[in-house]
Amino acid sequence: MRRADDPDRPHQLPRRDARPRPIALHTKWWRHYLYFCATYFTPHPEAVPPTREVRFARLEYRDNKRFNLAYMRHTGEWVVVYENRSLTGCLRALRDEEIFQP
Repeated sequence: MRRADDPDRPHQLPRRDARPRPIALHTKWWRHYLYFCATYFTPHPEAVPPTREVRFARLEYRDNKRFNLAYMRHTGEWVVVYENRSLTGCLRALRDEEIFQP
């Protein structure tokens, strides 16, 4: 262990990781869309606001218990990946495929 007056001791504290990290997952229903959302917390002291909501996947009701599944692209555009699938198939894709992770 180094003493406080040790000349070889670093003078700065190591930087804490200030990257946003998800702290909660939730859904929002709007019209015929079910949005899968994540709330992110940014630990940086200058972050205003420190939390923000991000929609990362969208389930669209079509008809006869069939759905479309889309993800939010980095450009802010929704991209439909699966069309006319069952709810079970869409939920399985949400769970298993990396493109739908927050």
